[in-house]
Amino acid sequence: MIAGLFILLIPLSAAGLFFRFKIRQAVRQYHQAAARGVRAPGRTLRAEESESYPCDAESVWSLIRSAESAVPLGTAARAFTVPGTPTGVGEQQSFIRADGSVSTIEVVEEEAPYWAKTVTAAPSDNDMVQTYRIEPSEGGCTLRMSMTATIPAVPGYPRLYEKEWRKHTRRYLDRIKENLASEAPRHG
Repeated sequence: MIAGLFILLIPLSAAGLFFRFKIRQAVRQYHQAAARGVRAPGRTLRAEESESYPCDAESVWSLIRSAESAVPLGTAARAFTVPGTPTGVGEQQSFIRADGSVSTIEVVEEEAPYWAKTVTAAPSDNDMVQTYRIEPSEGGCTLRMSMTATIPAVPGYPRLYEKEWRKHTRRYLDRIKENLASEAPRHG
């Protein structure tokens, strides 16, 4: 019985590896075509995550607004506002991850301290819009992060892309909560 199950798992594992390889290969081809200016077929993906915090919108906004906040809250090893760009609408923020990859976003709409909308400026083949909306709630506020992206129309890829975005976003929202808790005044 166990040997039969083991024998069944080998082809399933191999099929899973082959499937992931094919997805990566198709995504690489999609991005190569986009880099050459060829519009490959894409699919629009939307997702949203939110978290409530026991503080006002200004406290959350002041924690997340600067580019540098991506270091303690996100996956950036280094982050900064691109020199020469204005504060607010038109501002560009760059993020360098530990693996050396770089991304830059541009603020296209903003109403401090309640919401901002950003677009990916680089890499240019990543067509993503993110919205950060802070709404008052009973006992504090709620931060809603939403994303709309055009991604390769490759079977299986949208699910993987959304899963990774949600994982990254949940980690970001949780780190905000941890930072707010560590900054809270201590009584006793």
